Amino acid sequence: MALVHHCAAASAVVVALAVGASWLPALAEEVTETVPVEEALAFIEPLDLSGRWSGPGTVKPVRRAEQPFKCVATYFAGKANRKLKQNLRCSNEDYKLDVATLMQIDGNKITGTWQEKTYSLEGTLTGEAMENRMEVRLKGQFFKADMIIVNSPCQQDVIVTPIKADQIEYLKASLKKC
Repeated sequence: MALVHHCAAASAVVVALAVGASWLPALAEEVTETVPVEEALAFIEPLDLSGRWSGPGTVKPVRRAEQPFKCVATYFAGKANRKLKQNLRCSNEDYKLDVATLMQIDGNKITGTWQEKTYSLEGTLTGEAMENRMEVRLKGQFFKADMIIVNSPCQQDVIVTPIKADQIEYLKASLKKC
């Protein structure tokens, strides 16, 4: 596999390998150095989420209509964006959510911990980082959910979907920082 110097090109090579693209041999002839897939994935930079993001969202309680709320997410990036702390606070008249996550990003793998302060829940998280999104599974003793963060330079969409929807079906927020 070719050593690639740009995120988009690295992603294209990884995808091409996965689907067996016929143009890959021609690309490989142009590059003189090769590395394994795992090393090529390491060149894909984690999402740059640093800063304060805010915006509207909705929460869908079980057996009730969607309810609007406001959200603020703050991100603090560690060394080379490989450590990421997220504080996500959302609220309306009926619901309040205050979650802190601490993520370690190694290549495209995400591990870490989370804590929901309002309801005293906590657990671990695992997932995958991609060029413009992260997919994370939150696991705790009393709560499991999937969280997806889709990011562009000025906007991110956060979706949290509990595995067992006994209180809420989902929480969605569209946040901006520009």
